Amino acid sequence: MLNDVVAGITKALKQVRDIPVYSNEEVRQGIECPCFFIDFIGLTETPRLYPRFHRDQLFDIHYFSEEAGNRAEMYEMAEAMYPVLDFIEGLSGDKYHGTRMRHEIIDGLLHFFVNYNVHVYRPVTKEIRMEEIKYEPKSEGR
Repeated sequence: MLNDVVAGITKALKQVRDIPVYSNEEVRQGIECPCFFIDFIGLTETPRLYPRFHRDQLFDIHYFSEEAGNRAEMYEMAEAMYPVLDFIEGLSGDKYHGTRMRHEIIDGLLHFFVNYNVHVYRPVTKEIRMEEIKYEPKSEGR
């Protein structure tokens, strides 16, 4: 499910600008700029009525501009990312809604934070709790 969300984010970012999108990789020196890097920050899971769970998946999308520290370009990119990342579609065809979107410029780099919340259903396996028992009552008496 996580890879499906990352694929949906990648597809959405290509709509903003057709530049390289890196994910599930380490950022190395010498990457092509401009580019995006999708950083999965973490996942929280909250139990609901069993066997259902609610998951919050937090992502930090980095934007590396052509000119380091070009704030005007970063502001424009952030504004373009909001509508595109609001609803994304994964490879499976599932749609995901982005929540808690915000952006910051930290050390000359645009950080765009977004949550994708999903509901998870885990199938319950039925356990055999007890085998059959045969009971034949014996009556004592006359």
